Amino acid sequence: MKLKFSFIALWLAALLSNVQAETIVVEGQSGFNEKPVPVALSGFSGEAEEVIRFDLAVQGFSVTSPEAAHTSLAAAQMVMSPDARKIASTNITS
Repeated sequence: MKLKFSFIALWLAALLSNVQAETIVVEGQSGFNEKPVPVALSGFSGEAEEVIRFDLAVQGFSVTSPEAAHTSLAAAQMVMSPDARKIASTNITS
């Protein structure tokens, strides 16, 4: 067993020693200087609101008032019934 492990470790070390780093060149504009798109949120609370705010910020949006927003994102109330389960929907308006 030790011999098999030693052989595998030696083989892996030899394999990794031949790996060379490649230089990756990215050309073009980054878009970091663009202003975030204003979005209004309503109907979200707690952890859901925190996660949505973070995700929107990462994607280039800023949460603002409905009057200043370009787009609004509203949570619909989730309805659960014994015969049919409906998933919460999200209403997006521009």
